[in-house]
Amino acid sequence: MTASRERTAVPFSEIRDRLGERHAPAEVALAELEADPNPVLRRLREESPVAVCTELEALLALRWADVQTVVSTAESFRSDQPDSYLTRFVGPNMLHSEGQEHRAARSAMLPAFRAADPRMPAEVAGRYAELRESYADGTPCDLAAEFCVPLVARATIDLLGCEDTVTPAQMDRWAPLVSEGAFDFREFGTPRDDVDGVRAEILAMVAEYVAGRRRARPDTVLGCLAKASSSRDETRRMVEFMIIGADAGPREGLSTVLACVLTADGEMRRRLAASPALRQSFVDEALRWESPIGGITREARVGTELSGVAIEAGTRVIGVLPSANRDPRRWPDGDSFVPDRGDRAHLSFGAGAHGCIGAALSRRLADAMVLAVASDPAVRPYAVPEYRGWWYRGPSAVLASWN
Repeated sequence: MTASRERTAVPFSEIRDRLGERHAPAEVALAELEADPNPVLRRLREESPVAVCTELEALLALRWADVQTVVSTAESFRSDQPDSYLTRFVGPNMLHSEGQEHRAARSAMLPAFRAADPRMPAEVAGRYAELRESYADGTPCDLAAEFCVPLVARATIDLLGCEDTVTPAQMDRWAPLVSEGAFDFREFGTPRDDVDGVRAEILAMVAEYVAGRRRARPDTVLGCLAKASSSRDETRRMVEFMIIGADAGPREGLSTVLACVLTADGEMRRRLAASPALRQSFVDEALRWESPIGGITREARVGTELSGVAIEAGTRVIGVLPSANRDPRRWPDGDSFVPDRGDRAHLSFGAGAHGCIGAALSRRLADAMVLAVASDPAVRPYAVPEYRGWWYRGPSAVLASWN
């Protein structure tokens, strides 16, 4: 079903005021969430299952069942949002499209995500060995910055198919800036020379492939776009979208996984090294426990309800993933990290037709990283990881030492 492009003309302030007349929802500020979201979300889930965030001009759905409804029920909540932060920055994109348009774009990209890179385990093991040797004197190494980030950059380049033109150092510089440009909630739309410069570099790289001066492997994003005869602007939009999607979520999520395995006891590490099934459970439990992405944005297609709260058609609603992933209605002892919980059906990869297309790739990379760290009895945590952020959340550093 292709959604109508009509939108409500009612300002959010009026929607908020009418909602307040009926339900008295709690207000939450971005600063509260950015400081430490989990205590705030725990309180709100019980006091006000649908909260208001005026800075985002959105309602926040907080309970598991409501977030599931928001992110995966197309009949009630639409994905195509021309005024979303992502669409205003990148342009039309796969995340905020629907129906045949979304299915066609996703289908065109699937070959790139299904092509397993046989070099990945060896690259992960090799990078870990390099770090172990470089820091053999006991100096602390930040595994987030020096193990996770370069490997994510390498995987992003392989996925896009631009290994002939882009280095991991370039991708490491590009990705955070493009992500910041798309989701800088406080300063969105403010000109930034650093972001604009990176986007110009990306466009120049894209032009090489669209003009045929470079050719990407067919099982890559650029190869798939070439097969579809995509224009330069269509290719640029998809590449920027893929860079954003492959940047902060995987970077923060994989850093969290590394922090969890590094701080696990010796017995758990031995079990992880020996058991692929336990590694799968461990990875998904880490992603549930500290969700790397704060929310998924939808718009109410029709008047509906969430936990008894009436939602007007046209209202922007954010399904808050870290809240759903710890909701005790779904997750017993949800605030605790349980390595062998075995329940992998969290929402950190989204759900429904728009579930993360890169979920399997992220899990493969995480498995290889966990195996490398868990197999090394000499590695030790140098400091307790501290988590920061909300929309993108992960440890500020994962400090390890070898001795």
